[in-house]
Amino acid sequence: TSYLISILSLNGRIDSNYGINIPINLRKFLPQSDINFSNTQNTSALIINAFNVDPKTTVRQLSKYLRQDLTTKSNDGTPFSVYKSFLDDSLVFNHKCCCYPELSNLGQIKTNRYDYSQLIPDLWVQTTSTNPSEECVFMLTLSKMKNGQNFLCSRLRQPCSVISDNDANLLMKSFLRMMKVVPVDVSIQEAFDDLRKFQNKIKKDC
Repeated sequence: TSYLISILSLNGRIDSNYGINIPINLRKFLPQSDINFSNTQNTSALIINAFNVDPKTTVRQLSKYLRQDLTTKSNDGTPFSVYKSFLDDSLVFNHKCCCYPELSNLGQIKTNRYDYSQLIPDLWVQTTSTNPSEECVFMLTLSKMKNGQNFLCSRLRQPCSVISDNDANLLMKSFLRMMKVVPVDVSIQEAFDDLRKFQNKIKKDC
């Protein structure tokens, strides 16, 4: 939700329909005995939606709508339908000079899971792409337990042909502000206005 509202504020307008692409790990549908290191890239994707949302809707309510759609689509076979469209090349993205948001959450990573805490005191994860026609602005998130504290880490990757480094920097800073400062019980309009003022101040100070 923070990611989507940050994108809206960067675009300068509030929409009534919200959507985000979420990669799905298909290994969770396998029998536990079949999950091993030979299962690597077993990934599908879901487009999570919230339609006909009012600007007066709270950030918490929007989050709930998105979570409900994610839960429904995760359990009704949609990941396999999307995977099939990857195989038969029937999923087509035709929009030019724009990109869609994608969010991948790796979850919590504990460095002492296998008693390796002395060997792995810290970790870092990121992705790179050399494809100039990449069609998504990709947010990778994870949390890690370190010294008894849970740290949220995030990385943003964008196609420079669509989103400049300056705009990507604004997007990331807006996302962090939403996560840290903006209350979840304010309206989408209030969150949007806060981020617009925040972004304008950064532009002015540059």
